[in-house]
Amino acid sequence: MSRPLPPPPPSATGLPRTAPPGIPSVASAPHPPAAVRALPPGGTAELTTTAAAERGTVAVRIAGSDTPLTLRTPLPLPEGARVTVQVSGHTTDATVFRVTAVDGRPLAQALPDLHAAAAPPPPAGGALAC
Repeated sequence: MSRPLPPPPPSATGLPRTAPPGIPSVASAPHPPAAVRALPPGGTAELTTTAAAERGTVAVRIAGSDTPLTLRTPLPLPEGARVTVQVSGHTTDATVFRVTAVDGRPLAQALPDLHAAAAPPPPAGGALAC
């Protein structure tokens, strides 16, 4: 009889290596610069969002670098968010990440606030039209 494998150990930051099931944690950087391609699978990086581009795309900078990077993610990341990512791997034209934390909070904890901040404001007057 086989025994289930134990969970992976936490990362060096103490954050989980992956988000719980159902959390949209995958992000990708198309055509990344050499510094990003040099990150090993399993390695982590700190990113700061600099601007939202089109839906599902955000401009970021890697900590300690002025090199801009485009990140594709379903997460509604606001400008100025600090995003911790773990490298899942590299393809011929992209680097794939798992988002593990936003502003120092594990993704599962940060997600409700991200969605609340991205929600449209209620109608003026607070009443819904019927």
